[in-house]
Amino acid sequence: MLRERTKERQTESRRRRKKKNKNKNKKNKNKNENNKRKTKNKKKKEEEVVDRLKRKFRGREKEQEVEQMAGRVTIEKIDWGKRKRQTQRER
Repeated sequence: MLRERTKERQTESRRRRKKKNKNKNKKNKNKNENNKRKTKNKKKKEEEVVDRLKRKFRGREKEQEVEQMAGRVTIEKIDWGKRKRQTQRER
């Protein structure tokens, strides 16, 4: 009688643990997929900015200079966003 109860309790707890882990795995999987998508979109946006600048300054002789400018602009944009977030936190 006592053995049966303990066995039942063990199986119950095992089931609960299994279910909990399954849900946790599902949640983490979704998180990973979302993060991948976000980084992919961010890279795409940066590339678009660079392309736009290259088109704008196509007449210039030095392509390297244009690329540097494009790189600077993308970096500035990202830094600006971070700065903005920091100031909001301080308030």
